[in-house]
Amino acid sequence: MRNRRKPPIAIVGLVAFLALTVGTTAILFSTIAGTTPKNSVGYRAVFSDATRLLPGDDVRIAGVKVGRVEQVKLGRENTADVSFKVRGSIRLPASTIATIRYRDLVGSRYVSLADDPAAAQTGTLLPGGELPLSQTRPAVDLTALLDGFQPLFNVLNPKQVNHLVGQLISTLQGEGGNLASILSSTAGISQAVAGREEVVGRVVDNLNAVLGTVGGRDVELRGLVDDLASLSTAMAADDQMIGGALDGIESLTTSTAGLLHQTRPPITRDLASLNVAAREFAKTRGDLQQLLDRLPIKLNAFTRAGSYGAYLNFFVCSLDITLTLPGLPSVTAPGLKNNEELCQR
Repeated sequence: MRNRRKPPIAIVGLVAFLALTVGTTAILFSTIAGTTPKNSVGYRAVFSDATRLLPGDDVRIAGVKVGRVEQVKLGRENTADVSFKVRGSIRLPASTIATIRYRDLVGSRYVSLADDPAAAQTGTLLPGGELPLSQTRPAVDLTALLDGFQPLFNVLNPKQVNHLVGQLISTLQGEGGNLASILSSTAGISQAVAGREEVVGRVVDNLNAVLGTVGGRDVELRGLVDDLASLSTAMAADDQMIGGALDGIESLTTSTAGLLHQTRPPITRDLASLNVAAREFAKTRGDLQQLLDRLPIKLNAFTRAGSYGAYLNFFVCSLDITLTLPGLPSVTAPGLKNNEELCQR
C-alpha cells in the first residue's frame, strides 16, 4: 500500500490566503457597490431638495439598511424624483415618511423611512408607488446651521467642533439619545468660554458703556426718530414736487454745462489778459504806492478848490512859460510869482 504524500504546508497556506483574499474582496466590492438585495421592490419619492443624494446610497428603516437608492433625477416643478428599492419582504405603509439624513460629517446621505402614526392613510404602499412631496423631508441645511454657530466655533478647537456638530446633526435629524450629550458638550463649551473671561469681560464693559451713552440720550434719540418719521412722511407727500425739482435741477445742470462750454474760450482769454495786467502792475508797484500816498493830499487840495460852488477856483501863485519851436532851442520866459497872502499858505 502506497503512502500518500501530504501537500506542502506552503501550498496549503497559499490556497487559504487566496481564498481569504477573494472572499474579503467580494465582500468589500459588494459593500462599496451597494448591490440591490434580491426580490426587491421599487418605489419613488418626490423631494424638494435631494442635494448630494447619489445612486447606491442606503435606504434605512430604524437605522437598519433595507435597500438602496437607484436613481436621482429632476422632477416636475423644481423637485427631485428619487427611485429606490427595498427588500421584497418589507411592506411600506401608505403613511410612510421618507427623510434624507446625513450619514457622516463629510456630507454623505441616506434615505430614512418611518411610519407617520398621526397620518390618516391606511393600508400599504403598492409596489412602484410614489411618496408625494407632503410625505418627504429634505436634509437639514447645514450651511445655515453652522453659520449660526460660527461665533461659538471661533473659541473651540477642531475636535470640540466636530463632536458638537455631529451631535447637533443627529439631534436635528430626529435621532434620540443625543440631547444629554449636547448638554454635556455645552458645559464643556462654557468652560472653554470661561477661560476667555477677560476678553468677554472687556466686551461686556464696552457694550455697557455704549448702552449707557445711548440710554442717556433716549430723549434725543426719540426726537431724532420722530423727526425722521415726519421728514419721511413730508417727503412722501411731496414726491411729485421733489421729482419736478430734480427735473429742473437736471435742466439747470445741462444749461450750465452748455453755457460754460460756450464761454470757456472768452474767459480763458480774459484770464490771460488779467495775468499780463497783473505783471505790469507788479513792475510799477513803487510808483503806484507813491501815487496812493500822495492821493489824499491832492484830493484835499482839489476839494478846497471846488468848495466855492459848481465851478473850480484857481489862484495862480507862480507861472513859468517855456516855448519850444521846431529846429530852435527852447525859450523860457521869466517866472511870475504872486506874493499874495493866499500863496503863503
